[in-house]
Amino acid sequence: MERYLRYIDRTNDVLGKAVMYLIPLLCLQMTFEVISRYGFNSPTKWGFEVSIFFMGMFALLGGGYGILHKSHVSLDIIYGRFSERGKAILDIVTFPLFAIFAMMLVWLAIKWAWSSTLILERSTTVWTPYIFWFKWMLPIGGFFLVLQRLAKLLRDVRFVISGTGQERK
Repeated sequence: MERYLRYIDRTNDVLGKAVMYLIPLLCLQMTFEVISRYGFNSPTKWGFEVSIFFMGMFALLGGGYGILHKSHVSLDIIYGRFSERGKAILDIVTFPLFAIFAMMLVWLAIKWAWSSTLILERSTTVWTPYIFWFKWMLPIGGFFLVLQRLAKLLRDVRFVISGTGQERK
C-alpha cells in the first residue's frame, strides 16, 4: 500500500510542478498582449483565450498537488482546535462528502468533454481554436484530485488505527 501512496504523491507532485511552469508563460503572454494592445495598438486575436488555457490548466491540474502539500483552504478556526488524531478522524468522516462531489464532477466532466470531442468543438471567438482538448483538463484534474484525496484517506485511517504515519499528509 505504501508503494501505491508514494506513486500517487509522486505523480501529483510532478504534475503540480509541471503546471507551475505555466505561470511564467502566462505572465509572458499577458505582458506581450498588454504591450501589443497598448504600446502598438495591435491586440492579438489569441491572447485572451491562451491566458484562459494557461490559467485553467494550472487550476484544474493542480488540485492533487494542493492536497498533497496541504495548500487547500480549511476552516482553521474549527479544524485547528483538533489534535492530529482528531483532524484525521474529521477528514475520514468528511471524505464521503468529498467523494460524492468529486466523482459526480469527474463523471459529468467526462460526458461534457466527450460530447465536445465528438464534434471537435471550437471556440466562438475570432481566433476559433479547438477547445475540446481543454475540456478534458477537468476530468483529468478531478481524477488526480480524487486519487490524492484517497491516498490521504488511507493515511488517515492508518494513523487513527495504529498511530503511525506521523507524516500524515
